[in-house]
Amino acid sequence: MFQHLKTSKKPSIRILSLLVSCGLMGPALAANPIPEPLIAEWLSGEAYPAEYFDIASTDFRKASTGASRLLIRKDGTYERAELRTGATPGYFGSLLIACETIDLVWEKGTASVKGNQILLHPTSSKSKTGATPFQHNNGCMVFAGIESTRTPADRTLQYTVQGGSLRLTSGETTSNFNTRAPAVQNTTQNTAQNSTQSKLSAQLQGEWYSGTISPMEYYNSVTGLWTHASGTSTLLKMNADGSYTKTGLLVITTFSCTSKVFVQEEGKVVESGEKLTFTPSKSLSQGYTCSPSNSYEQRDTAKPSTVTFSLENPGSAKTVLSLGNENGVTRFNRSETSAPTNGTANTGNTSNSAPLSQNAQATKTEVKPQIKPIRTDGSGNWKAILRAGSESMEVTLTLDEDDRGLAGTIFMGNDYVGYVRGDRNTGTLQLVLNDDDETTFNATGTFEQHPENLRYPIDRFFGEFSATNLSGEQLGTGTLELLRPE
Repeated sequence: MFQHLKTSKKPSIRILSLLVSCGLMGPALAANPIPEPLIAEWLSGEAYPAEYFDIASTDFRKASTGASRLLIRKDGTYERAELRTGATPGYFGSLLIACETIDLVWEKGTASVKGNQILLHPTSSKSKTGATPFQHNNGCMVFAGIESTRTPADRTLQYTVQGGSLRLTSGETTSNFNTRAPAVQNTTQNTAQNSTQSKLSAQLQGEWYSGTISPMEYYNSVTGLWTHASGTSTLLKMNADGSYTKTGLLVITTFSCTSKVFVQEEGKVVESGEKLTFTPSKSLSQGYTCSPSNSYEQRDTAKPSTVTFSLENPGSAKTVLSLGNENGVTRFNRSETSAPTNGTANTGNTSNSAPLSQNAQATKTEVKPQIKPIRTDGSGNWKAILRAGSESMEVTLTLDEDDRGLAGTIFMGNDYVGYVRGDRNTGTLQLVLNDDDETTFNATGTFEQHPENLRYPIDRFFGEFSATNLSGEQLGTGTLELLRPE
């Protein structure tokens, strides 16, 4: 029943460019000095960080709502940027879903004022349209957006300023902005430089991890093994002298592809009250979209960041470190290698302690290091074998598991051939191939647990499947077996 399977052509994706109307062109105005009340950073909508409006950055994809920014400088130059959100229809299997999009339209130029009118004369303008926000529905295809150069016309706007509010009017369109207090230049950098002698609290020092930890060699850029990772994780080490290193693996899986990012960063961290400021001195970012052939590498692009922190069960081996910012909270567990010892162990005072006997010393040296499991749930790579009578087909599954269940991709060799979703607790799996008939295998079985397998306690699935096509026609039945890689 497997001979009919064919790899269909990838659907062509059409992304609609968004035409931005920014006002009406008016008569030229005589150049006057910019009034002091206009010189500020003005924001409309969500008060996102300035980086979200930077056309050279990807930070705009962190935004989830529309917003605008207008920066007017004393020298008569300005920058204006607008974030716009939307959605396009998509499909997760046969289920219709909404796939979010975000556009960034940016321009810079010169500004002049006459009376209560301001003329904006753009000298450069670009846009990124059709991008996928970093937070999006499962099943949506991920796009970085299409960048293009624009040629907007001059615009004359009526303005009024009152306190920290700016109103711009063009015809019947009115936009309201509020000022953001100007940041002290290089505050983060100067704080870090002026605090190089400060020490980090003992309760923060050591190694921390979040997510599903892969084998340690995956966190070395030289080995290149990060491309085999199947779970998102971060390792953070903070030292007493205020230095830090951070390594992260990010795996994003949709029904259409799996994208992976490997990030390494090192620098200085400064503790101030309940805040930590990380100032990177060196960084590396490697990744690919859908296939390792679509790879990229960036160096020294990481920017300073400030997070709030809190500790649960401080001073114990079960301490949890929470780091939060505007995007949410990440919880870190303390690495076993840096867990603090209890008050009775190795105090350094051995005057009242008898020396160990040779047998005791020998016993102590025979203690073997604990083997940590690579995966304790259904996440990771699986070899899948579909059998129907005397026929069989073997594919590879890359799965991630969270509170919503299992989701992942199907590969035949290095080629993406479909997606999979399911629920480990109920033992249900659905494999959908992207052939012309959209062949679907609905399987029911059991994920087997074998605690003696120290690397993969959950290492096998076995069940029965029924196969159908896009028209609902029954194609046959068989068995599905999943095995962990050897």
